[in-house]
Amino acid sequence: MKQIAMRMKDLMAASRVRQLAEDELDECERLRRALADGYVLAQKLTLRPGQWQRRSRRVAYMLKVTVSGPGFGHKTATMNLSSGGFAALLPDEPASKSRADFALHTRRGSLQGKARIVSAMRRDGSWLTSFAIEEMNDGARKALEDIVLEQVLATLTG
Repeated sequence: MKQIAMRMKDLMAASRVRQLAEDELDECERLRRALADGYVLAQKLTLRPGQWQRRSRRVAYMLKVTVSGPGFGHKTATMNLSSGGFAALLPDEPASKSRADFALHTRRGSLQGKARIVSAMRRDGSWLTSFAIEEMNDGARKALEDIVLEQVLATLTG
């Protein structure tokens, strides 16, 4: 798995400075699928009884995020991140199932969209709030997927 991660990391670095050749793009896609399959298997093996499996990779990663919804607007940071959502600490409990506008502030720019609040749990005087991304343009979604993948690769390659 580490060799796959190292090669994927190299290809991603190359793609930031030049257009990848067709064979490199094919290899990149095969490696993405292999990493995803390995990640899903590892997740399945570590689930505790009663837990459900996520549909996308989630990484502990901090990004500045601005969220605003009915009766709230906060600048905070993500606690974890996936291509399908994120969790962030909010000072007050948000309305369950409400929608929020968000902007994830990344080195690739501001990734904006709309998300639904799926849960909020009390955590040391704050509320750990999970957001499921419902709307995001294709370019922003691709950038988010790459950021998550880079974090997975960083974990695997130490």
